[in-house]
Amino acid sequence: LIDTLSLLDDRLRLTVGLRNQSIKTTNYNATTGAVTAQYDKSVVTPALAAVVKPWGPKVSLYANYVQGLSKGDTVTDTLATNRNFVFAPYKTDQKEAGVKWEVGTFTNTVSLFEITKPTMVALGSSSNPTYTDDGEKRVRGLEWNTFCELTRTLRLLGGATYSQGEQTRTAYGQYDGNVAIGTPRWQGNLGAEWDTPWLSGLTLSGRVVSTSSQYLDAANRQQIPSWTILDVGARYATRMDGRKVVLRVNINNLFDKQYWSGSFSDSYSIATLGAP
Repeated sequence: LIDTLSLLDDRLRLTVGLRNQSIKTTNYNATTGAVTAQYDKSVVTPALAAVVKPWGPKVSLYANYVQGLSKGDTVTDTLATNRNFVFAPYKTDQKEAGVKWEVGTFTNTVSLFEITKPTMVALGSSSNPTYTDDGEKRVRGLEWNTFCELTRTLRLLGGATYSQGEQTRTAYGQYDGNVAIGTPRWQGNLGAEWDTPWLSGLTLSGRVVSTSSQYLDAANRQQIPSWTILDVGARYATRMDGRKVVLRVNINNLFDKQYWSGSFSDSYSIATLGAP
């Protein structure tokens, strides 16, 4: 349910919304097949947004707040007393404020954001820990995105993000203030599309993606290096039997770089291999 109110000749827009989200999780014993944990949770979460255009349609100031519901984490530590336990779904909070402006064929967006979410923490001895979901991770950052049409046949699309991920509530406060697991300081991408002059309908594209190093553990002792890859592609728009058809071919990671794409666990030293 969402509603938008326009004021001051459409120079101010206020949006208020409510979302009903449901998550059902069932965990089974790998040996017996018995259900070990089950959750079926439904909550209503708010979404608020405001957009102001004080200097006409080319510049917009905006702010929003969104609350979401995410699936609870699973304890995968083989030494844990509560291994395979599934925690209840949890709420996440995201706040953002920024500005969007258009200059000719250039469109730019710059925003500040903050995201907070619960994380798992290990209590007790390292040889036989018990996990809880009382931890917290907070990520604050600055994001810039741009799109421009340099010519009628050449377009650019890119952006960069600077973020500071911090562990704000850890077991016994031991790692409070450390960099959050799986949070790179820098991320960036730049892509281009070119409509070729020698064959109508043929467009060539390329994109560079780069991510800085990330920590894999709460103590900030294990780290994966930064990486940069290049993707290329082509598409051909034509007609077959009177119908519009688009043929595409893409090559991701053109130079077959071997890399760790990142850590997508807030609690464990787990890294994911990059796509070949």
